[in-house]
Amino acid sequence: MSFIRHSDQEHFVSCEDQLPKLHGFHNFACSVSGLIILLLQLYPVVLMMKRYRDMQDMDAVLYLVSLLFLFYLNLQQHVTGYVPIDLDSGGGLHSIFLSLWLNNSLGSKAHVSCNTARFVGYASAVIFIATNMFYPSKQEIVFQVLSPPFALYTIITMGIRSYKYRNDDTRKGAWRKWCRAVVSLLAVQVLVKVEEMFICDNTIVARLFHAVIIHSVIQILFQSVSTCAIEIIAHEKRNRNEKEA
Repeated sequence: MSFIRHSDQEHFVSCEDQLPKLHGFHNFACSVSGLIILLLQLYPVVLMMKRYRDMQDMDAVLYLVSLLFLFYLNLQQHVTGYVPIDLDSGGGLHSIFLSLWLNNSLGSKAHVSCNTARFVGYASAVIFIATNMFYPSKQEIVFQVLSPPFALYTIITMGIRSYKYRNDDTRKGAWRKWCRAVVSLLAVQVLVKVEEMFICDNTIVARLFHAVIIHSVIQILFQSVSTCAIEIIAHEKRNRNEKEA
């Protein structure tokens, strides 16, 4: 079994860890696909800039930055075998800023007041980063305590809001993207366990399974989440503008 070290903690990353390095990369195949999926995360950024300029507020910017940062951490992990901030914490930051964007996009109808949400979210983000920098042995505990509320909020509110507006969308795009994201999330968990338990003994498959299969599903997951959130917020903004007109 092969693991990656982050400070004094070890985590399974991919079967490629135990194979000979290629071209100086810790995980060559995963580094190549990791770069590809990092670049693909620019799609929601371009989408926001071209089609939804009126949605470019601080919450949206922070979410997109956290998305790119998460995929940068994934790439660095595969290239060097080391990450300055644990990938779980990167995922936690992504959940925090996505939940802030979703909540604050509702304006006066936000589930939690925008200022309160930002205070809680920013404080949680600082705790994530500070724990990784100064108390890495506590990172997993902090992640398990802080991350679930934000993750559950994003999953539930995106599901409810995309389902609510599905009749206004002939393609049911947001609802389908949410369903795809949920299936992809479950698939990633299963595939990582399959890789860890069964794949590492096969050299050829071990080199490509994580790089091709798992990274492809991860790309589907995050692309679905990002575009679903954009469509939900854009739809709600159009509705508010129509009512005010």
